[in-house]
Amino acid sequence: MSVSPDIQATFDYLFALAEKALSEGRSFAPFATSTLHNGGRLHSTADLNAAGSTPQEHMTALLDTLKREASDGGIRAAGLAFDTVAPFTDGKTGDAVCVHAETSDGDAVQIFVPYDRALSVVPRFEQPVVQSVAARIFIR
Repeated sequence: MSVSPDIQATFDYLFALAEKALSEGRSFAPFATSTLHNGGRLHSTADLNAAGSTPQEHMTALLDTLKREASDGGIRAAGLAFDTVAPFTDGKTGDAVCVHAETSDGDAVQIFVPYDRALSVVPRFEQPVVQSVAARIFIR
């Protein structure tokens, strides 16, 4: 499945930051980005107590922020990245970075990038798996 240039740019930005955090042996709280109509990019994190909040609370706060930006008409693409355990077609589950990305044109996907740390702190990433999903940011 191919994706639009805005989806690809959103994925590239978010995945690069997630990959960097995981490769340094760290975990990360969910974070987001949005693309302005002029091509500029905004980076967002949830203003929550990291120790006292769940990843789901972070994602909800980020989605609310992105939805507001989208309804104001100021952005053309947006997405968020989070670390998850995902089911795959072989019936197994595994660690994955998930990037949820959308455009104002109605494209919405989740891109899962499975990874394995094996005996190393540095993860070994596998090929991305792309799934079309319902829009959660640019809701019509």
